[in-house]
Amino acid sequence: MIDEPTTKQLLQDLSVGDEATRRYAAEDLGDAGEASAVPALVAALRDPAVAVREAAADALLSIGGEKVCREIVALLDDDDSAVRNLALEVFEQLDELAAAACIQLYQSPSHDLRKISVDTLGKILTSPEGEGFEILVRALEDPHINVASAACEALGQVGGEKAAAALQEAVGRHPWMDATIFVSIVKTAAPTARDVLDSVQEQGLQPEAVYALRAAKGMLEK
Repeated sequence: MIDEPTTKQLLQDLSVGDEATRRYAAEDLGDAGEASAVPALVAALRDPAVAVREAAADALLSIGGEKVCREIVALLDDDDSAVRNLALEVFEQLDELAAAACIQLYQSPSHDLRKISVDTLGKILTSPEGEGFEILVRALEDPHINVASAACEALGQVGGEKAAAALQEAVGRHPWMDATIFVSIVKTAAPTARDVLDSVQEQGLQPEAVYALRAAKGMLEK
């Protein structure tokens, strides 16, 4: 009978083995739910082999927990876009842990991290309630336009009357954002969406915003 490799052996294989060995080591560590392997698996997200990086990401999701969340958050603004994107894929699938982390992440002085917080909340929130939703409403006034626009889109994804009302309040704050707001109001699927759009006065809007407002009303008529 062949002995199962120890955690120590798997960690060694993950760091110095050939590509196949590193991949199998990552898979085995994930299957074992070995929390002590989290730092090594996070480091493996930088592995030169795509298969190893993907195996490490899957292993981190299998292990889960606050330790994984903390380690992954540190990579969300990594200089390497491949590492950053893979870390984001893991982060977004941590569900409730990610939601809690997003609330803290929005306090960051980095607008890129605040945008990640907002984007992720839009994907994982299931109702317009709680502190996560309040972050999205707050983000409508973010000083960086990319973050504020992302909040518009996120509220459209969360949906509901509270989201539509928050979006209505944001009309006119920034001319570049109005078009996104109108489309997002439609996406909320709120029963009041048509009334909200009808309440917006075209006078004073930028031409592209007027076009977007009319287009959004047209979307509701289909």
